[in-house]
Amino acid sequence: MRKNTIGQRIITLRNSLEMSRETLCEQSELNIELLNRIEKDLHTPSISTLIRLSRALGVRVGTFLDDQLEVGPVLCKGGESNGDEMHSRDAKYDNDKVVYKPLASNKSSRHMEPFIIELQKGKNVSYQRSSHEGEEFIYVIEGSVYIEYGKQNYHLDKGESIYFDSIVEHQIYTEEESGAKVIANIYSPF
Repeated sequence: MRKNTIGQRIITLRNSLEMSRETLCEQSELNIELLNRIEKDLHTPSISTLIRLSRALGVRVGTFLDDQLEVGPVLCKGGESNGDEMHSRDAKYDNDKVVYKPLASNKSSRHMEPFIIELQKGKNVSYQRSSHEGEEFIYVIEGSVYIEYGKQNYHLDKGESIYFDSIVEHQIYTEEESGAKVIANIYSPF
């Protein structure tokens, strides 16, 4: 197992709190099978799942993505990720058509989680829409996307953005053959 993976960080945090898997599942409202897969690094959780785990463990969501912590500004040039990419790949639990590229994983004590998100064509019909505390800002940099937000649907083209409360169930997808790319900034109060 790689050092400092999301799964390893969850195990370390859980053990430091002397928290069982069952207790973490109960407090985060996740099932034990999913938590086991995450801890074994067989499944990369969605942002929504990470937020639920961070609440249950009493840490900010960035704790799962941090590597080398910088106190000052974190520079990211050319749209390159400065942290480990997350690929949601298990359609039973998350949208398997999304790649998250963190843009500030080295920034300590941050309150926002900026990402470049790459979407492949199509909506996963088994995907459950996300809902979590906080706010999100999404700006389309390539292609076009659809946002399902509560009972409303929005279509955004390149150069357009949306800002919304994350507590309302939502999901993002594209119908573009070549996919789409967005910058997403997720604020989760903690």
